[in-house]
Amino acid sequence: MLDLRMRAVNHRECLQIGPSSIPATAGMGLFTTATIQQDAAIGLWSGRRLAMSSDERDEYAMELSLQPYENVVITPKSTNGVIDYEQHPLAAINEPPPGKMANVYPRVEDHDDDEGRAIAVVVFYAARTVKCGQELLWHYGKKYESIRNYPVGRAARVRDPPYNTRRIERVLYSERTDILVYLEDPTEASNDSDSD
Repeated sequence: MLDLRMRAVNHRECLQIGPSSIPATAGMGLFTTATIQQDAAIGLWSGRRLAMSSDERDEYAMELSLQPYENVVITPKSTNGVIDYEQHPLAAINEPPPGKMANVYPRVEDHDDDEGRAIAVVVFYAARTVKCGQELLWHYGKKYESIRNYPVGRAARVRDPPYNTRRIERVLYSERTDILVYLEDPTEASNDSDSD
């Protein structure tokens, strides 16, 4: 199990929303206002947890697979279908254009909090050094091919980034709850159903 207290996961002060440089998107993108070194953690994918069967699932919803727990889905969209990019800046990341490779990649990581509860988070890392002013790009993966109607580039090469003790405490023990997905213990869930 990866201990999130050993990770630096906050470059939020280095992120800025602006018009995307990719013609196919015709929308907004996420840019860096400072150079982010390869393997540095950029931030967390945040949002509301949805049920796997929810009809609220949308093009921004990310499904997390973390055995032995049930799969969960997170969407940055609010209940009225709007995204607050200031609250959820990583939702503005676009896919790389054809012939280009993504420069960031996500990893699902888990942590036990002080009360012994399991938490799952999606941490985005820099696949290579991203220079100041560059657009951040993430390849959404094969599950999204049926949604998009334009060609995209390739996925970043995933690396195992080094441990770093800076900043993670600020995230884990902040007042924000939308960045954390608490997972139910599968043994407890089965015990609850047995007692009905």
